[in-house]
Amino acid sequence: MRILHVNNWLPAPPIDGGKLRKLQQLSALARVHEVVVLGRAASPHDRRWLEARHPGLTVIEADAAADGSAATLDAVRRALSQVTVDAVHVSGVPQWPGTRDLDGRPIVLDVDSVESRVLETLCAAGVADITPLDVAAVRALERHAFTRASRVITCSDVDAALVRAAAPHADIAVAPNAIDVGAFRPSPLRPLHAPPLVTFTGFLAYRPNADACVHFVSRILPSVRAALGQVAVRLVGRLPPDDVRALQAAPGVEVVADVPDIRPYLEATDVVVVPLRAGSGTRLKILEAFAACRPVVSTSLGCEGLAVSDGTHLLIADDAEAFAAAVARVIRDRGLASDLATAGRALVEQRYDCGVVERDILGVYETLSRPNENRPAPGAPA
Repeated sequence: MRILHVNNWLPAPPIDGGKLRKLQQLSALARVHEVVVLGRAASPHDRRWLEARHPGLTVIEADAAADGSAATLDAVRRALSQVTVDAVHVSGVPQWPGTRDLDGRPIVLDVDSVESRVLETLCAAGVADITPLDVAAVRALERHAFTRASRVITCSDVDAALVRAAAPHADIAVAPNAIDVGAFRPSPLRPLHAPPLVTFTGFLAYRPNADACVHFVSRILPSVRAALGQVAVRLVGRLPPDDVRALQAAPGVEVVADVPDIRPYLEATDVVVVPLRAGSGTRLKILEAFAACRPVVSTSLGCEGLAVSDGTHLLIADDAEAFAAAVARVIRDRGLASDLATAGRALVEQRYDCGVVERDILGVYETLSRPNENRPAPGAPA
């Protein structure tokens, strides 16, 4: 099968969780199928990086200045005039090209997060000026795309339920987010740093991650320090916005931007925190911490969609005081920290290694020709 893999930006290099998921799926598909990758290039090196990593790929660059669904449709039409494909793989609702003018080709829509829920949770956290009309507009686009896609892929059962609520007859498959577990060395916990070191990792330009950093330093860290004394904090990730960079003014807080490899920072930390108040999808940052054998404290939303148990794989706390108490507990009780780290590593080995993504995504295409009698045909009225 020849597949047109449609992206907003070429997934090269994978500097955030969304791009990593796209690249993993693309890599899996390219092992079995012929893949044509379409997307804008953020830099002149992106296409070369992708072609060097997967020499068999055909890469078509879209207009770097064009954005939005209309521009995507134009780019898809041009690509289809250059190559013949059997199916179209769309990475995310914002890239939905519609079903017209695609000559009935099946369209697989991958959803790494449900954007309407991201907006709702940002609004509930008081992070962004978002109106119910904004949420309704995004939800309408999602409903349209979910209903008309030949198949919708989500990263968790939680997101699958959100898709089902929006489009009851959608044909849904779940392909979890995953990582290359073997790339992380499961090193034992070191003796506590003086002061203890708490680390947050993630794509810092993503608004829910930026909010989590600000929330932790302003609302949670004072209580952690009241319980433990001095505690050091590292906020590690790409493209930190101004409000995250400004946190370095707080004593003991360090922002480490654009690191080439997250693993040394995980290995050096005493506890990883995921104080997310907004978002959707599942967090690769937790899987990476598990793979590195580091204990994790998260909000319920932060670990949503992952097969984790509070007190076994990580500690879960939602309000600021409870979160601070959980961080202090993990730092004080190194036996607990070690048990959490061991259980987290076992879980990620069993359920979230990148081989899982390969099996699941290939399974989607193996069964793509099987009709879903309850789903409207592509292009039919929803």
